[in-house]
Amino acid sequence: MEAISQWAASLCFAAVAGGLCQMLAPDSGLGRVLKLSISVFFLCSLLLPLGALELDFSDVLQTSQQEKSYELSEEITEEVNTEVYQMMEGQIEGEVQNFLSQKGITPVQINIDILQQGDSVMLMLDLLLEEKDRPMQAWMEEQMSSDLVQVSVHYTEGEKNNG
Repeated sequence: MEAISQWAASLCFAAVAGGLCQMLAPDSGLGRVLKLSISVFFLCSLLLPLGALELDFSDVLQTSQQEKSYELSEEITEEVNTEVYQMMEGQIEGEVQNFLSQKGITPVQINIDILQQGDSVMLMLDLLLEEKDRPMQAWMEEQMSSDLVQVSVHYTEGEKNNG
């Protein structure tokens, strides 16, 4: 604020000095050159302090760049998490299929959902089996269910849902 008041005071002094000099200048050719010089002096005293101002917009630019990098980081993290979950679902599906095939069970369809709530991850396993595999349901639920895995079994004929 002090710089602005100093700039205004210097403009006032330059205007007073220029006005006095113009009143004292003769009307001849030399007087016109003096009046032109006084006008240039006043214009310089008006514009020169503006050139000395240090306008720093780096904080604004830096904040904008930080916001953009944060948004980009969030997008990349989300994409990586999605890809990792898809890879995990594929591997888990293969493991479930191998595990069931050891007991002679061939699933018609396996759906896997991975739910993340805070730090914990819950695996939702949805099996569609043929009716002939119904006697193995208790064994499957006992072997495959846990605190982190919820098993739901459906059958192709006369569906029955447990889980």
